[in-house]
Amino acid sequence: MRAFVYEDACGPCTRLARIMARRSVRRDGTAGLDVVPYSRIEWQLDEGSRARFPREALYVEGPAPTPDDGAHLPEGLGDPERESWGHAAVARALLASARRPDRAVGGFLLHPLVSPAASRAYLAISGNPLVMRLKG
Repeated sequence: MRAFVYEDACGPCTRLARIMARRSVRRDGTAGLDVVPYSRIEWQLDEGSRARFPREALYVEGPAPTPDDGAHLPEGLGDPERESWGHAAVARALLASARRPDRAVGGFLLHPLVSPAASRAYLAISGNPLVMRLKG
């Protein structure tokens, strides 16, 4: 299971998350990525992750949770090998897309020569209060 968690209090974030959810649907109709609003999974995060979340999106990959525990995130939460934050979360979510151009952009954002600049750009945009107030 792959999950991308976005800040649902951010208008542009919500709009982009909807686009990402549509683009991750495979030809057989299954979703390659679960796109989940932060407000629905906040209880699953530890204090450090909750503090980090307002500025960074989250991507988690791992075994699906058991249906009876009410969880929406895979069991890889907290494992640095299975979770990514910020620009890397967006890039890994793009890699889960059903569309080749999206996967190419995701790979580009994770390239060692591009990743530092992509991280700075992501944090500059996500830290801008004007962006958070825009409507989705």
